[in-house]
Amino acid sequence: MRSMKELSRRTLALCTVLLSLCAGTATAQTITARTFTFGQEQPLTNTSPGGIIRGRWAGIPSPTPTDWFGLFAVGEPNSNFREWLYVNCTKSATTALATGTCPMIVPSTLPLGTYELRLLSANGYTTLATSSSFTVTNPFQPVVSVSPSTIPHGQLTTINWSGIQSPTSTDWLAVYVPGASNSQYLDWIYVSCSKTPGSPLVSGSCSFNMPPITPGTYEVRLLSNNGFTALAFSSLFTVVP
Repeated sequence: MRSMKELSRRTLALCTVLLSLCAGTATAQTITARTFTFGQEQPLTNTSPGGIIRGRWAGIPSPTPTDWFGLFAVGEPNSNFREWLYVNCTKSATTALATGTCPMIVPSTLPLGTYELRLLSANGYTTLATSSSFTVTNPFQPVVSVSPSTIPHGQLTTINWSGIQSPTSTDWLAVYVPGASNSQYLDWIYVSCSKTPGSPLVSGSCSFNMPPITPGTYEVRLLSNNGFTALAFSSLFTVVP
């Protein structure tokens, strides 16, 4: 007969589900149904309407294509979501994913207040995990964007940014695989649009030659003063052959 200790370990392995957030100056905040550590990521405490947050999850024991996560005011029932996405990061279910990460745009009309993300199962209202709460406020928040959203391998793209509260000449922009730490950039430039610092800039635009990276999904981050503090994250974009 299996020992109680063995059964407890198996139950814990099956039940581990997590969700985490990142946006603006924050990169992520771990919430767990069981013990899990996300490493070198910083807590999200606030964002603003129109900002980007990220849901991250791992260890769904029986994933389905219609698992989803939603944005909720704290205390609201699961049927009263303010925004939602399937785990494939769209509103059209395709693939079951036990582990993943997706950006979500905070609705521009969302009332200010305290919110959380919840991960839910199979097009239903069964909660798998809930994030720590965060506040939607109206600060002067940096943003960064990339266009177009689909970029041929090795071609130019345009990076726009704005809203840096205390700009420095060594603020910088870098390309990342989603979920990578801020030190794991693939290529970078200063806000001077080169690898030589220029003038401090609250906002601006740079043409950027996409490096010879593997076709796939990437993001750009705006970082502060030659360091690894992320000020803003772009929406995801795709590099194609």
